[in-house]
Amino acid sequence: MIKQVWKYSISIGTNKLMMPEDAQILTIQTQHGENQLWALVNPNLPSIERTIKVVGTGWDISDNTKGGLKYIGTFQLQDGCG
Repeated sequence: MIKQVWKYSISIGTNKLMMPEDAQILTIQTQHGENQLWALVNPNLPSIERTIKVVGTGWDISDNTKGGLKYIGTFQLQDGCG
């Protein structure tokens, strides 16, 4: 089984990403001032759409999707001064 780490650019708000179906999200961080998500994937599997929601501190995170939301991680913008 082939495994690779892939990087996806993400933005504040709702992101729709095409990822291999078994993708395991590893971390979310900023790199060179850009928001990035890294995932461990098998590139031979078919891709599915996944929704990643990026919210700020104090934002409403009410969700009505089946299965609810899952916390991935925390990252800071503007060196934590924004």
